[in-house]
Amino acid sequence: MKVWATMDGIIAEIAEVPENWIKSFGIKHPNDFRKFGDAKNSRTLYRVDAVLAAIENGESFREAVAKSITEAQK
Repeated sequence: MKVWATMDGIIAEIAEVPENWIKSFGIKHPNDFRKFGDAKNSRTLYRVDAVLAAIENGESFREAVAKSITEAQK
């Protein structure tokens, strides 16, 4: 298995997570995210083990469910 992968690589080969989840992962896990260059379209890599651990731990999924429940209760 790859150690580092692009967002497209993660989605296609590792886990079919939403793009916005991967983008928020990079913000929440700066040590598990690398961007090569300052340009908007610079290559970005994510540490595969950390992505899988975040998925296993339900990261962001719980937040989304809690937000849905809160909105439904309004």
